[in-house]
Amino acid sequence: MEARFGHEIETYVSNDCIMLQLPHETITDEILSLVTGTNLHDLLKNKLEGSGFFGARFRECAGRALLLPRRKVSERMPLWLSRLRSSVSWAR
Repeated sequence: MEARFGHEIETYVSNDCIMLQLPHETITDEILSLVTGTNLHDLLKNKLEGSGFFGARFRECAGRALLLPRRKVSERMPLWLSRLRSSVSWAR
């Protein structure tokens, strides 16, 4: 819609619905015809990459990755020992 008519669309999203606030009267069939099965993935990807949610989620995952200890594959540690070490370091 933005590319075709040049109007920015305000979008409000919840778990149950998506609300679009359009600048003028528009026919519903015209809006729905713009989104097809072939371009849906690209449209969602483009909007998600530009949103604040994507950036926040990326920073959260990057921070979590930095907390993981770097170990060699040959130096594997049993899960119980890993949990014990984390509980001891947490108590300090």
